[in-house]
Amino acid sequence: MADVTLQKVTKNFSAGVAAVKELTLSVAHGEFVVLLGPSGCGKTTTLRLIAGLEQPDAGEVLIDGKLVNHLPPQKRDLALVFQSYALYPHMTVAQNMGFNLKMRRLPSYEISRRVRETSVLLGLDALLDRYPNQLSGGQRQRVALGRAIIRNPVAFLLDEPLSNLDAQLRAETRIELLNLQRRLAGTFIFVTHDQTEAMMLADVLVVMRNGKIEQIGPPEEIYRKPANTFVARFLGSPMMNTLEGRIVKDNGGAFFHNETFMLQLPKTLRNIDAIDSDTKIVLGFRPEDAEISPRGSITMKVELVETLGSQKFILGFARQGQQLMVSIDPKIKPQVGEVISISVPPESIHLFYSSSGLRIDR
Repeated sequence: MADVTLQKVTKNFSAGVAAVKELTLSVAHGEFVVLLGPSGCGKTTTLRLIAGLEQPDAGEVLIDGKLVNHLPPQKRDLALVFQSYALYPHMTVAQNMGFNLKMRRLPSYEISRRVRETSVLLGLDALLDRYPNQLSGGQRQRVALGRAIIRNPVAFLLDEPLSNLDAQLRAETRIELLNLQRRLAGTFIFVTHDQTEAMMLADVLVVMRNGKIEQIGPPEEIYRKPANTFVARFLGSPMMNTLEGRIVKDNGGAFFHNETFMLQLPKTLRNIDAIDSDTKIVLGFRPEDAEISPRGSITMKVELVETLGSQKFILGFARQGQQLMVSIDPKIKPQVGEVISISVPPESIHLFYSSSGLRIDR
C-alpha cells in the first residue's frame, strides 16, 4: 500500500468555478481517510484528481512520493469503487471479479486462485456462480469491492459506495468495510456526506467546504474541538446549538451576554484575556451536553418533543428567537408550549468569533 499526497492542488471548471482550491493533503500508508462535506464541497473532485480522472490546473499529486499528474488512471495502480456497482449483468460473480485480471492476460489458474481467495475474504465463496440480478444490494457491493481488492492496488478510492443501500444493510456493510481495511492494512480514501459513516470509519477525518479543507484530525477530536462554526454545525446530529452574543468582563471574570441571559465562561479558555470586552462572539453547545435545570441560565419554549427509542429531544426557541435542541432523559415529559430552563457545564461550552467563525480557544 502507498502514501498519497496532494500539494496545493487546484481544479477549475467552466466559468472560473474552482472545485478545489490549493488543497494540501497527506494520506499515510494504511490509513482510512474520510473526506466529508456537503454536496459541491469538492470531495469527489479531490478523489477524481487522485485517480487521474481529472487533471489539476495547479499543484502536484504524488503516490509514494512519485509525481503522477500526467499518468493516466490505469498507470496509477489505484482501485476505484463508486456509488454505482457497475457489474456486468451477463457475467457471474467470479467472472466479474476476475475480469480485470483477464484483461491483463494473467493465466487462468492465477485468476481462479485470486478469485477464490478474495471471495472467501468477502464471504462470497458460495455465490461465485450467481449473476448480479440474483444478488442483494449488499452482495453486489461486496462484488464491486472484490473486483477492486483482487488487483492488489496501492490504494483504494471509494466514492459514496454505500449510498444505494438501505439503513440496516448500510450499517452492516460499514462494519464489513472497516474490518476489511484492517485485514488488508490498506490505504483507503473514502468520500461521503454522511457524518455517522465518517465518524465510524475514519482514522483521519477531512472536513471540506467550497473546495477547501476546514479541519483535519481524528473524528472524536474534531467533534469535541471544531475549528470553526461551520465544522461545529456540520458535524453532529442533531447539530450544535449556537447563540450570538458578546463578551462582558467584570471582576476578573468573563461572561457571555446576549439580550436575555448572562453565562460565566470557563477560566480555562486560553485566549480569553486577549479578547476585548464587547467583542461579538458565538456560544455553542451540543444537545447532549445540556440539561433541564431550574437554575439554568438559558430559557426556551418547547415547540416539539421527539422520541427516538432510548433518546428523546426537545426542540424550541430561546427568548431571542434562536432555535435550540436539547437531549433529555426519556422519562422526562415536557409539554409543547412549556417554558423550561437549561444549563450547560462550562467545560462543554464552545466559543467562536462572530466575525471569522474561528474557534476562540484553539
